Amino acid sequence: MRAQAALEYLMTYGWALLIVVIVGVALWSLGVFNVGAGNVIRLTGVNSLQLIDANATGTSGAQNVTMIVSVRRPVTNAAITLGGVSCTLSDTNMNPGKKYTVTCNNVDITNSIDITFDYTDQYSGMTHSESGSLIGLAG
Repeated sequence: MRAQAALEYLMTYGWALLIVVIVGVALWSLGVFNVGAGNVIRLTGVNSLQLIDANATGTSGAQNVTMIVSVRRPVTNAAITLGGVSCTLSDTNMNPGKKYTVTCNNVDITNSIDITFDYTDQYSGMTHSESGSLIGLAG
């Protein structure tokens, strides 16, 4: 009789504990417990380019944007446009593991800015164009 009572106790609370763990993992994976430092700047849709940091200065509607980026593969003839404005790159031949400065002048900053990354893959020699968004720069 004691064994049956102990088993019923463990089964009841075991299922409850399992449900709590599953809900906790689900909430964690959704980022509910991620308390960031505020505004997070991220780059979406441009998989070959990795955003390290970004900053905007100037007056509204004509801001200057500086980004620090890296690439995932060696590329040549790199070109970036941000919000339709051509940007200046510190080097158009980019290699993984190195940081490059991208400067864009007179950009109209909104919460989400269109970005295009055009490049030639150094390995294949094929040209590519990737488009996405720079999110969170407007603050």
